[in-house]
Amino acid sequence: MTLKVKFADFEIITRSRSVSTAIANREDLAQLAIGLLEDAMPLPKAVRLLGVSLSSLQSESDTDSQLDFGVRIEPAQHFQDIRNSLVFGCAP
Repeated sequence: MTLKVKFADFEIITRSRSVSTAIANREDLAQLAIGLLEDAMPLPKAVRLLGVSLSSLQSESDTDSQLDFGVRIEPAQHFQDIRNSLVFGCAP
């Protein structure tokens, strides 16, 4: 995950963190993003824009190698729910 902070004077900083296991829920994504922001605090000047990006995403076929705890989530819908929560602030 990468956090991008754009300041009012158009300076940009980025902070990123990798995790060793797949993240499959909104709460863990939010905690990771908040942790990146907290690590950058206090910010030295006014912020114009905050952005969060994800990389090294796994497809549904890649997740077959993960442990199955008997819970099946439709990946496409789950991804859409996470995207909506992060981008639009709405819960599923």
